[in-house]
Amino acid sequence: MKTTKILALCLIINVLLGFEIVVVAGNIHVGYRYYQNGGWPPPNGVAADIKTINKDVPYGSNFYTQSVCVWLSVTQGYWLQVGYYKGIYESYTLKWYIEKKDSSGVPCHYWQTKTPTAGTTYHYYLDHTDGTSKWKCGVDGQFNRDITPSPYTARNYEAMSEMTTNLQVIDGTYYKYLYYAQGTDWNFWNTHYPVNEDPTVYTLTELYHYSFEADGGGE
Repeated sequence: MKTTKILALCLIINVLLGFEIVVVAGNIHVGYRYYQNGGWPPPNGVAADIKTINKDVPYGSNFYTQSVCVWLSVTQGYWLQVGYYKGIYESYTLKWYIEKKDSSGVPCHYWQTKTPTAGTTYHYYLDHTDGTSKWKCGVDGQFNRDITPSPYTARNYEAMSEMTTNLQVIDGTYYKYLYYAQGTDWNFWNTHYPVNEDPTVYTLTELYHYSFEADGGGE
């Protein structure tokens, strides 16, 4: 849920409803990036096992997500991601989603009817191994959907927690077995670049190239 348009909408709702909440502009990201910047040629997919945390969301127009993401254009701000969400848009309950932001315009969200169970680890994937313009997006054993973004070539990959406010607690965050696809073979990440946009509040523990933990947030 990376778009600043979403954040702007949240702020408008916040004002209209009279909520008073601390929101950090641009949202906060904590996790791993595959390349430091856009890479070429990129692998053909990204996947990770992500533990489901169920934390209270600071009231108002806030949310947090945990996901894997493929950047389709870093300069244009185009991406495709799959993950889980808790916040204002879905009545502060845990929800699975797919999100696409490409040349067609504003982000498109595909909310899933199934819901993740707190404390359970699921395998999330974005798979582009068949040589077409479509990406297979989903969670093993739960849902999958073919998405055809434009452009459709990967430039980078991420595995991130994202928060609208640094009051959001993310204790217990655990990503393991980060994979990339080389052709149709899936391998553990062999490199990573750590991202922690608010180290005064959040802690990122780098376990391996393909695994990390994070915690922190709140007052």
